[in-house]
Amino acid sequence: RMGEKSAQNILDSIEAAKHPTLARLLFALGIPNIGEHTGELIAERFGTLKAIQAATLEEISSIHDVGKIAGLALRTWLDEPHNQALLEKLQAAGVEPVQEERKEADERFAGKSFVFTGTMSRDRRDLEAMVKDLGARVSGSVSKKTSYVVAGEAAGSKLDKARDNKVTILTEDEFMALISSDAEPSEAPAPTTEEAKPEPAPQAEPEPAPTQGTLALDL
Repeated sequence: RMGEKSAQNILDSIEAAKHPTLARLLFALGIPNIGEHTGELIAERFGTLKAIQAATLEEISSIHDVGKIAGLALRTWLDEPHNQALLEKLQAAGVEPVQEERKEADERFAGKSFVFTGTMSRDRRDLEAMVKDLGARVSGSVSKKTSYVVAGEAAGSKLDKARDNKVTILTEDEFMALISSDAEPSEAPAPTTEEAKPEPAPQAEPEPAPTQGTLALDL
């Protein structure tokens, strides 16, 4: 016989499943090109499922890091009658997505964007969540508008692009120090790949040719 506590746990789980975050619901629907990160961006922009359903293709595609491909995939999915019927059934069953609460934003990071590249010692999803909690955003690509690139081990082309665009590059430890203090990092100068050329060895001056002395013969 199921214990009272176990039964309550199941009921709690069922109730919690009825109130997923909006981003989680978008991801769980299996919409092509809508992953967890893209779902979070769309949820943050529109706030409610009704607002997303009413959004135009242009409004969805204009979200930074969403773009036309994901925007078209979402708009096409929402316009399909059987998908509209699915959403109605979910709502009738009591599924009501909620917007995830964010911590109070840090003014230093308002409008800032972070790109993570390479292997980190911490779970990258946790690092990205820290950025979002501060009120900044996570991007998947580097541009001149990128604020910081956090580079781990075996960082690839994103690190090279950050150097080319003179974007501030942080190690994982520097990133953690930045978000846990009030200090702004100073941008390190881009490393130079040109090696110092060795000074040429001094050339030894040629020794003067020995002069032949005049031999005087007494006859």
